[in-house]
Amino acid sequence: MQEENIKIELNLDQEKFCQTYVSEDFYWNWVKSYIEVYKPDQTKKGRYDVACSSASQILSNMKVCQKINQLLERGWLNDNFVDKQLLFLITQHNDKSVKLGAIKEYNTLKTRIQKGLQKAIDDWDVQPQTALLDKLSNLLW
Repeated sequence: MQEENIKIELNLDQEKFCQTYVSEDFYWNWVKSYIEVYKPDQTKKGRYDVACSSASQILSNMKVCQKINQLLERGWLNDNFVDKQLLFLITQHNDKSVKLGAIKEYNTLKTRIQKGLQKAIDDWDVQPQTALLDKLSNLLW
């Protein structure tokens, strides 16, 4: 969220491209976003390949990427949104493999398993070998 306060200098077309690229209508389709903003000549042969290459070049611009990230943070793609999606996956009951994957992801984010292993080792008052700890972690995941 720190980038939110930083002014990123782009030309008008780059700014439009970023706005279009993150919009629901174009949903991260860089080629369609490029065509919408730059309006290349539709009569030329190979126009799609040119649009694809040009859009890729625009997306390699660090300032453009920073602006896209800034727009996503201001909009729907932020920690709160992702947390809600993870909660939805954990609480759903239709697909158990998705549910289990979401629970594993949550545990990884919270480092619960590693903390649990370390606590168990500390409780036993044993100095573990690094390899043993790694093997235990791998068995759990």
